[in-house]
Amino acid sequence: MLWVTQSYYMSGRDTYFDRVLIPGLGKGRFNNLRSLYIQWGGQNKDSGRGDDHFVIMPECLAAICDLTSLEQLGLRCDERVPRFRSYEDYTEDTFPIWLIDHRNLQAHLQSLKNLKMLAIRGDAYPPRMNEMFGHNSYYRQDMANAEDFQTARDHPELAPFVQRGGDSKLYWEHAHLYRMLEYARSYRKVLPKLEWILCGRRPMKFVENDQGVVQPHPIGRRQDESKTFIGRVFGLATEIETAHEKD
Repeated sequence: MLWVTQSYYMSGRDTYFDRVLIPGLGKGRFNNLRSLYIQWGGQNKDSGRGDDHFVIMPECLAAICDLTSLEQLGLRCDERVPRFRSYEDYTEDTFPIWLIDHRNLQAHLQSLKNLKMLAIRGDAYPPRMNEMFGHNSYYRQDMANAEDFQTARDHPELAPFVQRGGDSKLYWEHAHLYRMLEYARSYRKVLPKLEWILCGRRPMKFVENDQGVVQPHPIGRRQDESKTFIGRVFGLATEIETAHEKD
């Protein structure tokens, strides 16, 4: 079991984490590793992208893909704190910067045939309505567009797994869940042992139906990053949190 984390304040200031530390996990040094959790503080300074657009560097992905013994993998990018000029402007709100490319990630992770659990945190997606806000505001600009309304109507079976709210927000949540389930299915195609996945703040488990087909099944009715569960499974939980769960 191994977890590696980069300080939020070190992101964009050096290249050691992405150029040396994470690539060093490959090359046969951790051939028997079963659990890995990596947390990035933000964008690598020489990635060629702005600090509000995170991508996992190719050498990091290559190293992770070498760890074919992995049974559980966690990938997270910290959300950013908005810039503020004075304490009056300060807010604890944060925004995601990882505009995730699931197809690219799947192409790299498909070598991890023993993977049973995949936790993706800090991921964001293209906006549904107003593109001027960008992926950083994906979860805040939760207003459904015409495609979202149609998706919700086409998949009424998902209604029990969506928290009630205003009409537009409800349809947005409904369509968002459908998209995350589709991503989950695509991961299961290349990772045949996958039992649990988190993406888009929606945890899902894989269940075999009456026809013998394994399908993703939503857990809960609302967005949930499963922080406590992930902390326990990956060994990140504190002794106090662990004791509290047992009470």
